[in-house]
Amino acid sequence: IDRLGTDKRLIVNEMFYEELKYHVKANGGRFLLLSAVLPNAEDLSEWLTDSTDNVYKENWRPSDERIGIMEWNGVSVNLNWKSTDAERNSFNPNFIMRQKLPKKPKERIMHYFPENKNQAIASTAYKLRKFGPVLIFVGIKKSVFAIAREYEKCIQPEEQKFRFRNKANWRAFKLACIESYGEDTEWVKFAKQGIFCHNADLISDVRIPLERLMRSEKPRVIIATSTLGQGVNLGVSTVIFSTLYQSGNPITKRDFWNIAGRAGRAFVDHEGKILVAHDITKKDENKINWERKMISAYLNKSNIDRAESGCLELIRTLKTVAQLNGIAFDNLINLLAENRINEIDESLDEVND
Repeated sequence: IDRLGTDKRLIVNEMFYEELKYHVKANGGRFLLLSAVLPNAEDLSEWLTDSTDNVYKENWRPSDERIGIMEWNGVSVNLNWKSTDAERNSFNPNFIMRQKLPKKPKERIMHYFPENKNQAIASTAYKLRKFGPVLIFVGIKKSVFAIAREYEKCIQPEEQKFRFRNKANWRAFKLACIESYGEDTEWVKFAKQGIFCHNADLISDVRIPLERLMRSEKPRVIIATSTLGQGVNLGVSTVIFSTLYQSGNPITKRDFWNIAGRAGRAFVDHEGKILVAHDITKKDENKINWERKMISAYLNKSNIDRAESGCLELIRTLKTVAQLNGIAFDNLINLLAENRINEIDESLDEVND
């Protein structure tokens, strides 16, 4: 129910809820809505039940939340925790230190690991795996495999081979991948090592067995876009945001907390860890401070976006368009509803004449 807004898909959602509301009332039914991130629950209650009194709120969580910033400065990763707990260190300096890599034949330039943001994120996730599975959120599809390749470099040769507890689920996923993407697909290559990848490119024949596999296994890491983070019940101990942008646009704070809320396995983890990656290399102080403030705004739960009606916003926009072009609003709505777009142009021509 918190999936409301001005996006086309969200407006379709709202129209479905309106239709559902009619049938629920007509048949004496009731709504039961559950949401982890809904600051204006009373508004939703009034919309669906005609009363603001049908709201129950509970702040209890099965595990605590520990939130912070994963800062990469080009040499090390520092973890800055937003914690008021005096018993725990709120700052973990040099959580990851870059290491020199052996020179390859004829190689003159010295290389390090990590030496960029993606490698720093992968190294941090790898070290945090000892607390439980880690989810890395990425903003675009191609970043899923980009970070998976860096995480693969972190796995030591002497480590035990990743073992699947449910062999049937693993075989189903593997066969679906090979049939859809071929023998050498990276989906299988990474999954074999406990690196589970998920993005919107997955066809349903592969996505369904992959999500089933995620529920039955304890992966080293899950690397995904929001297509997974908001739709599947995950058992992860840590969530790392590689970015606060999705396809070039800032994610909403409601979406941020929908994903962040996956951190902490019920009755297993004492706390769920939530980290936002911040690359401060080659940036001036003003830029760094501005980005820190933006991250802090996301980490403050009181800033979660309200659920707003996309249909109402669309109607407001259409009313403005009608007023600006001298068209009767009722006429514009009728033409749009009947898909008579050409007549709108004719009406505009008449106004201009």
